[in-house]
Amino acid sequence: MGHARSLRKQPLEVYPKWSYFFENFHEEQIPKLLNHLTPSKCQIYLIAKEEDANFVANKSEKWMGVKYRVQPFSTEEQNNWEKVKPNPSIFYPPHNPYIPETLQLVEGISKMIFFVFFFGLFVYLVVCFF
Repeated sequence: MGHARSLRKQPLEVYPKWSYFFENFHEEQIPKLLNHLTPSKCQIYLIAKEEDANFVANKSEKWMGVKYRVQPFSTEEQNNWEKVKPNPSIFYPPHNPYIPETLQLVEGISKMIFFVFFFGLFVYLVVCFF
């Protein structure tokens, strides 16, 4: 399903280059992104049977008649989330000395091919030398 969705956004001639291969890294953009990840800018979706949830669906979508509810968070909830301290068990891993600083070709090697694999929250980089 993910590949089909990605194919709609890019020509087949360049697939999957645009959606799966990253050619640039802009470290200065990371703080800008992180500043947008705040409780006041998030949406939370609860998907559950109505009898298991603590609310009553009050709307119905027009195509399939699926019932849902849109409910803003209280000011008290939002204020509590803004005050939350970072969880110390969530952290960046230590520096990995095996990740190169530059990707210049090593003398005597004619080709290098990079493969990037995404598994959940982990990214694996495989380098093949020819």
